[in-house]
Formats: sequence, C-alpha cells, structure tokens
Amino acid sequence: MNRRITGRGAWAVGIGLAMPFSLAGQQPVAPPAGQTAPYVVGEARPPLEPGKTLVTMTLEEAIQRALATNLDVQSARLGPLLQDYSLRAAEAAFSPTFSMTYGYNNSTNQSTSQLDGGATIKNERQTFNTSLSKTMPWYGGRLAASFNNGRNETTNAFATRNPSYSSTVSFNYTQPLLAGLRTDDQRAALETQRIQSQITNLQLFTQIENITYQVRQAYWGLRSAIEQIEIQRRALAQAQQLREENRVRVQLGRMTELQLVQAEAQVASAEQSLLNAEIQWRNQEFAFKRLLLAGADDPLLDQTVNPTDRPTLTEQAVDIAAAVEVALRERADLQQQRQQREISEVNLDVSRTNTLPDLALSAAYSLQG
Repeated sequence: MNRRITGRGAWAVGIGLAMPFSLAGQQPVAPPAGQTAPYVVGEARPPLEPGKTLVTMTLEEAIQRALATNLDVQSARLGPLLQDYSLRAAEAAFSPTFSMTYGYNNSTNQSTSQLDGGATIKNERQTFNTSLSKTMPWYGGRLAASFNNGRNETTNAFATRNPSYSSTVSFNYTQPLLAGLRTDDQRAALETQRIQSQITNLQLFTQIENITYQVRQAYWGLRSAIEQIEIQRRALAQAQQLREENRVRVQLGRMTELQLVQAEAQVASAEQSLLNAEIQWRNQEFAFKRLLLAGADDPLLDQTVNPTDRPTLTEQAVDIAAAVEVALRERADLQQQRQQREISEVNLDVSRTNTLPDLALSAAYSLQG
C-alpha cells in the first residue's frame, strides 16, 4: 500500500511540523485566554490590497475556466478544424467532376464554286457538350462519360438536311494493372490526411490534459503560498511576543541585553521570512492567473484569488505491471509515434508502386446519332 496525497497535499504535512493544526472537516478547538487560535489548514486568506476584490475559486472551477479561456487551449482547438479542411481537400480528389461547354460559330464565305449553292455561303454551328469524370477510391480506376451535341445550319442550297443535328455518347473506364493498382499519390494523400486528423485530435487532448495538470499544480501551489504567509505571520507574532517578554525580563534584571538583541534579530528574520512568503505568493498567483486569463483585459487580472478547496489524503494500491501496460497503450506521445509510422509506411508503399511499369486496361463505348 502506498500513501498518496491528492491535490499536492504534501505541503499540508510539512506545515503541520511547524505549528499545530486541524485536518479539513474538524472543528478548531477554542484557544485558552491569551493564546493564538490553533492553525487550521485551508482557512488562511491571501492578503487583500485596497481596491481589489477577493474571488473564491474551487479547483474544478479553475479547470473549467482554463479550458474555456486559456489561449493555448484555444489555439490547439484550431488544429482539428484546419486539419478537417485538409482532409476535405484530399477527399475532393475522388469527387465526380462535371463540366458543361457551349460553343457558337457563325461564318460567311464568298463562293468559289458553282457547286456551293449561292454567291455567299453562311454557316452557323452550335455545340453543347457535357462530361462527367470520377477517380475511383479503390484500385486506381478512372471513369469518364461524355454527351456531345451539335447543330449546323447553312445557306448552301445543296444541303440535304438543314439544319442538321449530331449527338455522341461515350463511356471510358481505365484500370491500372501494375503501377497505381495497390495505391497511388491521391489515395496515399487521403490516407495520410486521415491519420493526421487522428494526430491533431491527440495533440488537442494532450494540450487539454497538460493545461489541466498545470492548473492543478498552480492551484495547490497558490494554496500553499497563502498558508505559508499565515505561518510566517504567526511566527512573526511569536517572535514579537518573545521580544516583548525579553524586554520586560531585561528591565527586571533577569536577562541580559544580549538576549534581547537576539530576540530582536529573530523578529527581523521573521519579518524577512514574511516578506519572502508574500513575494512567493504574488509570483504563484500570477502563474495561476496566467493559465486562466483570456487576455490583458480579463477582470481576473485585478482580482485576488482565494482557492477554497482543501487537500485530502487517500491510500491507493499501485499495480506496476498494469500501469506500464496502460502507459504503453494509452500514452498520447506513443500513439502519435505509431501514427507517424503509419504515415511513413503509406509513403513507402507509394514509392514502391511507382517503380512498377505503367500498364493499364482501358474499355470504351460510344454511340453516335
């Protein structure tokens, strides 16, 4: 059995060595007259400067706020969206392509022969063509179909059909037999983008988990810094009380001046420790706010945060073999490496198939009317 303190609660144990305290959930015992109230973990409040408001915040509230406003998380959320566009672009290579064309030609020519049927010959031609083509997502086949129409009108007196119409329908299918049969550049690009989409999702998940971990660390670090201020305040009060008691003893002749000077040195040291604790608290609060701020104009920047959650001590059995198995299977960085390997294998398959001879089977059918 291993002991684990969740929420970085280890600092609570270290604090208790310096001064008596009550665990979370226990009611503090009223102190005797003339003594300081017993120290209770989690009840200390941060220093509140004039003009600032005190904001209470639980760990869960801090995590939710960070996931909603943290700029790194917001940037990471754009990754899957951008990758989705790249995936759609790769899929577009297998979408059918439909085209229509219209042509018009009008010409007038001077007659050069009595067989032209007039002094000038005027010809008018119109065409309306449609085509449909599609690259198949399997075996590299390509299908093409076209429907072409034409209308001819002339002033030639010898024309038997005026105007005349013509139509042509054709189908063509091309199937590669060697190079491009197993895979090709387009199918490899599509498969690569699909794998890359999984990678970007893992990157977003990793960023969210990292920010959550950093918020937890900063939250309990801030709580610890506030507790340290309270401890140093109590230490300063004790040092000041000892100095006053020693001053009285010196006046009564029960103590030397040197011992009074030592007590004053302890007061100065306690004041320095309190100042250092306040500096550490300011740095820790800034580090905590940096994870939660949505920008320079966020109101939280000018507020004082009071983390209200308290650490809890739990016992947990650790199965090393199971932990290693889960880590090898679910760690995001290992999954990304596996997917990067899949991309390399896809590119290797394309290189291999491109070295094969270019041999294809083509079938066509057309009808004119």
